Amino acid sequence: MATRVIRRAVVDSTNEEAKTLIAEGAVPWTVVVADKQVAGKGRFGRRWASPRGGLYLSVILQEALERAPLLSMAASLAVAEALEVWDLPVTVKWPNDVQVGGRKVAGILVEGLVGEEGYWVVVGIGVNSDIPRDRLPRQLDMPATTLRRELGGPVDNEELLRRLLAALRDQLRDFRDPSKIVQAYRDRCTSLGRDVVVQTREGVLQGRAVTIRESGALVLRRPSGEEVEVTDGTVREPA
Repeated sequence: MATRVIRRAVVDSTNEEAKTLIAEGAVPWTVVVADKQVAGKGRFGRRWASPRGGLYLSVILQEALERAPLLSMAASLAVAEALEVWDLPVTVKWPNDVQVGGRKVAGILVEGLVGEEGYWVVVGIGVNSDIPRDRLPRQLDMPATTLRRELGGPVDNEELLRRLLAALRDQLRDFRDPSKIVQAYRDRCTSLGRDVVVQTREGVLQGRAVTIRESGALVLRRPSGEEVEVTDGTVREPA
């Protein structure tokens, strides 16, 4: 199916714009791209800083919501592949961050909804691309960077968009065999094999990140030896 790209100068959020387009009859692989978001969305209701120069987009797909974790992994891998042309040290951090040199450069937010044509998923992607590092807010919950800083020069967002969408299509060709996506994600994931602290909606868990299930859940081995599955949360290193 062909990709239709809809461009906006400024939106509250590309994900919200995509949901409006679904209600208006958008087809799968409609992509919303904005120069700036004034109410960019992160997980747990956090705000995603979206100054001009970044690449902000949402891809509309017709998928069931239960596949959202796999889509998040596929999108993270697509971003990582799109950045590899610059030979950058790109990794992923569970559940939805892409990092360069251990600093966050992109994030993914997958949201689902039910429309007249069935189940839909919006895959939101935000990349700190052509932004000077000093234009990112200082009150960030983790170390962040931008491609412009890492490369020492400007970034062509149009070329990055083309590479990213091509990589996402390639990832979704493996969607019927989730094991390929999950294993590729495990191979890139810096969270695994380390002692971590996971902030969930219910509280804080601490232990060693053992693996990631095909469901997208992180398996955490507690100090007692008990293994628990975490389906959503924010991972950080112990203090």
